Amino acid sequence: MFSFLHFNFDAISFWLGFFAALLLTFGFSKIKRFFPEIGTSIKETFQQTQSHQKSGIQNYIMQNNLIKVQGLHIANQLFSLNEILIPSRLLAPTYQKPDDESFAITTLASHSLPYLPEASELAAQYNVLSLSPLEALQNGANIVIVGDAGSGKTTVLAQVASAIIQHPETAGNLADHLPYYIHIADIDFNGQDVNGPIGLFINPISKQHSSFARSRVPSAIIDAARKGKLLLLIDGLDELPKNQFIQAVNLLEALLDQSPRIQIMTTASPYYLGGLLKIGFQSMSIACWNIRDIELFIEQWNKQWLEYINNSVFSGNTSDSIDPRLIKNWLISQYVNMSPLQWTLKVWAAYSGDLNGPLPINAIDNYITRLSSKLVTREMLEYLALEFVRENSLTLSISHLENCVINYTPSRVTDLNDDASKIPVLPSRQGVSNEASVSSGNNPILGLIDAGLLIKHENQKVRFCNPLITGFLSSFAILEEQLDKVNQPLNWSVTTSMLRYMAAQDRGINWIDENILNQSDSPLYQNLMLVGKWISDAPVNLDWRTNFMRRVLGLIIIESVPFSIKARLMAIFVGSNDPSVSKLIKQFFATNSSSLKALAALASGAMQDNKQMRELSNLLTNPSQEVKNAAALAIGALATPYNIEALIDVLMQGDEQTRQGAAEALAFLPPRGHDILKEAILYDDIMVRKAAVYGLAQINEKWAVELLEKTGFDDKQWIVRNSAHQAAEFKTKKHPFSPRALPEPSDLPWLIEFAGKKGVGISKGEFPRDILLSCLNEGTLDEKIDTLSYLVRYPDYEVIYAIYKIMDTGDQNLSEAAINALWLISASGATLPDYKV
Repeated sequence: MFSFLHFNFDAISFWLGFFAALLLTFGFSKIKRFFPEIGTSIKETFQQTQSHQKSGIQNYIMQNNLIKVQGLHIANQLFSLNEILIPSRLLAPTYQKPDDESFAITTLASHSLPYLPEASELAAQYNVLSLSPLEALQNGANIVIVGDAGSGKTTVLAQVASAIIQHPETAGNLADHLPYYIHIADIDFNGQDVNGPIGLFINPISKQHSSFARSRVPSAIIDAARKGKLLLLIDGLDELPKNQFIQAVNLLEALLDQSPRIQIMTTASPYYLGGLLKIGFQSMSIACWNIRDIELFIEQWNKQWLEYINNSVFSGNTSDSIDPRLIKNWLISQYVNMSPLQWTLKVWAAYSGDLNGPLPINAIDNYITRLSSKLVTREMLEYLALEFVRENSLTLSISHLENCVINYTPSRVTDLNDDASKIPVLPSRQGVSNEASVSSGNNPILGLIDAGLLIKHENQKVRFCNPLITGFLSSFAILEEQLDKVNQPLNWSVTTSMLRYMAAQDRGINWIDENILNQSDSPLYQNLMLVGKWISDAPVNLDWRTNFMRRVLGLIIIESVPFSIKARLMAIFVGSNDPSVSKLIKQFFATNSSSLKALAALASGAMQDNKQMRELSNLLTNPSQEVKNAAALAIGALATPYNIEALIDVLMQGDEQTRQGAAEALAFLPPRGHDILKEAILYDDIMVRKAAVYGLAQINEKWAVELLEKTGFDDKQWIVRNSAHQAAEFKTKKHPFSPRALPEPSDLPWLIEFAGKKGVGISKGEFPRDILLSCLNEGTLDEKIDTLSYLVRYPDYEVIYAIYKIMDTGDQNLSEAAINALWLISASGATLPDYKV
């Protein structure tokens, strides 16, 4: 038992322990004051660790997206997208003012050419107002890219994703965004997810990642959406039939309700936008390639082909093949108006040595043969394509198509050789065989997937790689008597493509006449515009083609038809690649109509019709300013050895507007054009210097801005100094023409003021249809144009007739805005009532 009496007290140990405890107590009291800082530091370290983890998973998502989008083009077996990319441009409405008054809106091309969103062929060679896809997204609007099949809509999405991932320093407001690409075919419209609508967009892609990343991908994307840093790039809406398109729009509406800070860019055809406008999307059309784009594309292809493909198993070349450099020169000299897809297939066929005809239809035929000839017979492939039309669906299951192959029995094949003088020669179809083909693993469907002709999606679904391919193949398999069973043929890019290639075969013409061409479609003539896109694939000696062109011509020469509509119809001739159009242009030059002369001049430049150089020069002295302007623009657009000399003459001797047009044209003809402008800005003639300012304003290079700034201070004439100062100032503005999300009508000060004058108010959350309609009839020019942006969402017959009325006013900007509004209303699914020219 312990006894205190037996305890031995050690004085030294006692005092050592006492002082140690004292020091420990003092130290603890001091450390306690730093505990909050330590806690904060630990918390910050933890948050930084979490941020790095999120950044890591976001980088992982972006790198996977980059790999994916670099393969989103039809020649992905040969090159990555960046190796042959021609940067896309989106057309911006010229009739709308930017955020503030701007010098650059007065470019002669934008003033002389109407806004042509569904007929951009006429404007291809001209400096009309356009934006890069990244510029279009800078102000946060949700955008639907509009274009025909093969025009490059998927490339736009891929271009945006690649730019943000690889060069964030050029992405502006999107530099810190997460670009997320997905094809609509991967989405289950009827599915359910614990994360709501956004989960339906995330899960299909997250399944494709490793098990380590799979659990982290959804939270990273949802976090980006919550912070307003998610850019959703949704491809393939233009490939959906109408019933599935409606489902897709409903899902997008639910997604935006759930996550309103998400920004979306998607795709649609010019003939069907469904309800996209109603849920806030703004449409922008793709600009066609110009002659410089085509030359650059062929140069890039030639470079990549020589370096990686020539004499390989991919080229199909033999030792006695033509030198690729000769092929390049031949292709550049063979300018025709074609889509990027058609140019890609033609160039590929030319370099592979299997191009079998001059029409775009021949290049598609070559492509299909190249990829499928060892896998499946052409007749079976056509039968499979027709199955998508029968089922009215973008995708079908692999098992469904495999059953089609098993149950397939050869049927009647349309003989394209009944009249060889009229029908396009497609050698690959002349030798159609019904013998069984051998593919990888004896499964032709898997073989077609491996070849890239079929694309695999979620839940073992597949689709053809492009609607043009599906339409081309199905056009040979369908019988004319089956056309009445085709559902909504003009609202689906697959069935419109099928009708296109049937017409090229001179088949289904009676059905097309009755159900498309003979239907009332004024004032826009949408059905004529649709069929006009098919002309380039049809041989020039087909009777229906000749009759169709006469019908279009009959409308163009009617003086009462608005110039913007005439320009759309003229785009049909430009896109036809018909050599007889040159003779038609000469006839237009000889008329007394200023509008026809101007159209003829613009068409000459668009078609690169160098034979019209003398006539264009003569038009520079025409009494009509619009004719002189068009002639100056056309001369600048022609790729001839003489056009720069002609532009110099105009710059030195023309009137003020044609001088401006010459200077703007020189801006797009580097390097010599740029050197001329550098000299012109110092020239003694004040009119030359002022025109040079307009030219320099179109050059997006540092030296041009510096030269404008210098001129804004140093020039001896106030009018030149002022113009140069305004131009330099404009170059520093950020995205003045990029679309913005439309505010609610109740938040518009000008509309509130207009309603106040009428003695009424505007309730939040309600669509003020009556006030907007009154404003359309009685407001200022700018108010009328702004009002149209809202009325296109909820049109009725009274609204449409009011738009008809302002379309016929003398103001060009208002007329163009009205015509564009009618196009949007029609593309959204509304039927336009009869209109008499």
